[in-house]
Amino acid sequence: MKIDKRLEVEEFLNFLKAKILIYDIIYENREKNTQALLDLGITEIQRRKHIENLQPEDFVSGPTSDNFGSTPSGYLE
Repeated sequence: MKIDKRLEVEEFLNFLKAKILIYDIIYENREKNTQALLDLGITEIQRRKHIENLQPEDFVSGPTSDNFGSTPSGYLE
């Protein structure tokens, strides 16, 4: 990963993790994602821990446009 992209991802993750401590995480209810978590045996606690432990090395691509739900947004892969 290029150094500037790494710094951008690192900055985003630091921002995200700080916000999680204050505001928690609200998950959009998507049936296919819920089913995938069930199929993989991942609990809500494990999902949160995975998010909290994300590192810049885990970044693949993004943000990708996402028009699901009431507010168009983006997500990182």
